[in-house]
Amino acid sequence: MTLIRYYHEQCRHQGYQPDARQLTVLKAIQPLYDDLLNEERRRKRWFNRLRQKKRVKGCYLFGNVGVGKTFIMDCFYQRIPLSQKMRTHFHEFIHAIHQKLRHYAGKPDPLAFIAEEIAASTQLICFDELHITDTADAMILGRLLENLFQRGVSLFVTSNEAPDHLYQRGLQRELFKKTIALIKDNMTVIEIDSQFDYRSQKINQYSRKNEAAMALKKLDDVFQQLSNNANVTTDPIRVHDRKIEIIKRANNVIWFDFDIICAPPRNPSDYLHLTKEYKTILISNMRTFSDSAKDRVVLFIRLIDVLYNANVKLIYTGDANMEKTYLHEHINFQYARAISRLNEMSIRIA
Repeated sequence: MTLIRYYHEQCRHQGYQPDARQLTVLKAIQPLYDDLLNEERRRKRWFNRLRQKKRVKGCYLFGNVGVGKTFIMDCFYQRIPLSQKMRTHFHEFIHAIHQKLRHYAGKPDPLAFIAEEIAASTQLICFDELHITDTADAMILGRLLENLFQRGVSLFVTSNEAPDHLYQRGLQRELFKKTIALIKDNMTVIEIDSQFDYRSQKINQYSRKNEAAMALKKLDDVFQQLSNNANVTTDPIRVHDRKIEIIKRANNVIWFDFDIICAPPRNPSDYLHLTKEYKTILISNMRTFSDSAKDRVVLFIRLIDVLYNANVKLIYTGDANMEKTYLHEHINFQYARAISRLNEMSIRIA
């Protein structure tokens, strides 16, 4: 079955309308699909097992929020019958790399060891939502990609930004330009050109059935319904040896105040930990930030990204309209994506 046929099946299954621009992208990445399968077959032949792995040129897919980049990548990943493949959100991946760097501390080139470990079991990595704001991540990424490409690992990456716009205004960006060149040399860069946000058109089934009734109740009523008032506690939780104040928690539901969960010293690793413990997160007093609160805006974006990728239900009270344009231009793309995802994944209690 070709990618395009599989795409049409998934559209029917999920109630989407096929999109001409998405179909154009799928036609462009069909050769990558074929080349990866041919390379896997080549590697499995006994006389090729000791030879150097051949690198198959990957794909860097970018475009506006909600145009279907993740859907296209998921169709590719789900359909391709590779035995060695990985699909991850970029923030989760880079968090895991930082942990491995601590494990390999003292090695002369720890990223080479990490790349060797990944390449031993992975032919294809699919990264969703590549975005760089942290200087350490920017420096790590280039060296890691270089080592992965040398070992025959192919990448399929989605991003809201063209490669040339990655890490704009970042510290030591001149050094990062080598990483941009590496991306262009080892991945086919494809733009999906659409101004239509498909996420904003999706209506969450749970929201559709329950939002009208739940809007009349307070968030505390919702908590009681979800927890059945069983094992309720107001004790703080501890994540990475740091205490986080809560309003309530019980079983797999937890309730935070917005000023606690979206303010330093919180970080994406805290949010990843929460997704492993809780299926539903309640947040009260959610609102937009001033332009001076850049750190909190970034934390809000990371929170929404992590919860969205983990399929955690978010129920909140606060501003009816979270849309805002910030003075920091490089944040606006990410923030627009976060609001698109928030509208899809959450229920607001009026």
